[in-house]
Amino acid sequence: MDSQPFNWDKWYQLIGNWMVVSYQPFTEVDVPEFHEMIGYLKPFVAEKLVKNQAMKDKIMVMADEGRLRLKEMLMVHMSFEMILLLILFG
Repeated sequence: MDSQPFNWDKWYQLIGNWMVVSYQPFTEVDVPEFHEMIGYLKPFVAEKLVKNQAMKDKIMVMADEGRLRLKEMLMVHMSFEMILLLILFG
């Protein structure tokens, strides 16, 4: 038995990353062979796999979260540059 409980959020993050970086269509999670492959590793996971629209929704949420983090990082960076310019040329 596994030493750690199964983490569904981590699972969907990993599968979402795989789908995005390898250009997999959202329908890939509906392919029977995909379910067989996952089921071989962890049978209870295959039973709970989401369909393509739900996977698309999860990936879109991850993309939105990534955009927000990027925006925050850019705002911090831009604020730092503005302060530096004020110090140097103010």
